[in-house]
Amino acid sequence: MRTSFNRRLSLLTFVIIITGVLLFARLASFQFQLDVAAYLQRLASSNYRVIKDRFPERGRIYDRNGELLAANMTEYRIGISPVYVTDKARFARQLAEALGEDEERILRLANSRAPYELVTHGSLSALRWRRKWRV
Repeated sequence: MRTSFNRRLSLLTFVIIITGVLLFARLASFQFQLDVAAYLQRLASSNYRVIKDRFPERGRIYDRNGELLAANMTEYRIGISPVYVTDKARFARQLAEALGEDEERILRLANSRAPYELVTHGSLSALRWRRKWRV
């Protein structure tokens, strides 16, 4: 009876040792695969992470026949704070030239005592503004 017990004990010890060695080998294999993991992460991120700036065309409303009913328009409103303008005549001359406005009117607004004056009454198109100021 003692021999069968010793045989079972040695078999159990052998199985535990083999299992431990296999677990240790598996754990060690994870440690040596870091470069493969980094490569796979770079490959995966390049497949689905693409950054693109997309600017949707917004504000256009069409009827059922495809006729344009409403559209967006970029609009700039230009105002001044007369208190902060030092050389009012030069300022009025340069701003009138840039905007295509009346210099006398801008000078009158620059000499105002109001904290803020709106210079443009209508809309100044974005294209005209960018051409003038080279933005």
